[in-house]
Amino acid sequence: MGIQNSLLYVFLYFVANKLSLSLFIGVCYRTPTENVYGYGIHASVRELVSEISNKNFVLFGDFNYRIIDWASNGCDSSVSAEARFFFDCINDCCITQHADFLTTDKFILDLFFSGEPEVMCRIWGTLVRVTIS
Repeated sequence: MGIQNSLLYVFLYFVANKLSLSLFIGVCYRTPTENVYGYGIHASVRELVSEISNKNFVLFGDFNYRIIDWASNGCDSSVSAEARFFFDCINDCCITQHADFLTTDKFILDLFFSGEPEVMCRIWGTLVRVTIS
């Protein structure tokens, strides 16, 4: 488990020989309470995203960046600068965000990222086959 500027995260390395697939599976939490944990946590999130972007990975997490419109892949003018930096980092690293439903009344806060969408298709297909069997 890692703790960096109060950013909590853990990664597991997973190997599925039958699928010829190996990937990192991670979970991350960024507190929305800046006055307690400091402003540096935003840079830590972006550093983590940049570091894993060149690997096969899936990352689940609550990043607490409001007003990002993940459904249309955009931000409006009311988004905070840090949320904009996070959004730009995701796009600059060619990462896909898969959650497509609201996790609160107005926002998608619990996010699900991967570096390669086709990896998720292979994993999802395997889960469906296992569930049906």
